[in-house]
Amino acid sequence: MSAQVEHITKFELLDQILTERKRLEEVLTTLTPDQMLQPGACGEWTVKDVLAHISAWERRMIYWIGSHLHGETPDIPPPSDVERMNVETYTHVKDKPLAEVLEEFRQSYRDALALTESLNKKTTTNRLY
Repeated sequence: MSAQVEHITKFELLDQILTERKRLEEVLTTLTPDQMLQPGACGEWTVKDVLAHISAWERRMIYWIGSHLHGETPDIPPPSDVERMNVETYTHVKDKPLAEVLEEFRQSYRDALALTESLNKKTTTNRLY
């Protein structure tokens, strides 16, 4: 199986990130804290769980790209490990307070955005995996 990689410019990538995050933040502003804690956002997961999930994957991406940029081979698990990783993430964050999850969600976004902004032409023309 060969995966095709869509090549986009740094500007296009940043534009997509900013646009989609703005849309997500707009949806989040319509929810109360109680609504964010109700199961059903994605199966039994709450909105809080989904935000923690996004944050965890942003952190993994930051780590993997950072490893690559430092000349290391990123330790990216095979796709068969994704479900296990998701369960581990859920187990780790399910009892965290909403405020803590929201702060981590916003911080991981800022960190991912900063990483993307720091990429130069040489970096973005090479594969990041």
